[in-house]
Amino acid sequence: DRGLTIGGNRGRPLAELLLDPELTDPIALAVSSFQLETIVQFRPSIAVVLNLSEAHLDRHHTVAEYARIKSRIFMNHQPDDVLILAFDDPRVRSLARKHNGRTLFVSAQQPVDRGAWLERGVLHVNLDGAVEEIGPAQPTHPENLLSAALSARLMGIAPAALARAIAEEPS
Repeated sequence: DRGLTIGGNRGRPLAELLLDPELTDPIALAVSSFQLETIVQFRPSIAVVLNLSEAHLDRHHTVAEYARIKSRIFMNHQPDDVLILAFDDPRVRSLARKHNGRTLFVSAQQPVDRGAWLERGVLHVNLDGAVEEIGPAQPTHPENLLSAALSARLMGIAPAALARAIAEEPS
């Protein structure tokens, strides 16, 4: 079993994590659009963009500019890197056109060709053409659960282990 370290906007600051010689776990990192404005070499192997809300228009002025800034999370991606996008939001879904790596989608409303979705209260994952039925899920924030489940599968977490973790999590 691998652990997971939380950092960035939530948990420990990334700079602190990078200086920790004991840390060998993967890092789930929350990165704000403010931080993305100044990145240079940042390259997460899995990046997730779930929304383009009007939350930061006081700083970014337009949704188009906000989308450009959020797209910086995958600006250094290579073909082996993965971008997970919310399929149900056309503005987010359209970011796939800019991505150089592998793009997967999450949807709370419909099956997707590659990614994760909820169908009649059951979480499904399709990474490479084979649909896996993970198990029941009734999340309060479906896109968060779907992107976490998809990331876990990409990191090699077995479907049964993922189903157990979801069943143990409060909704």
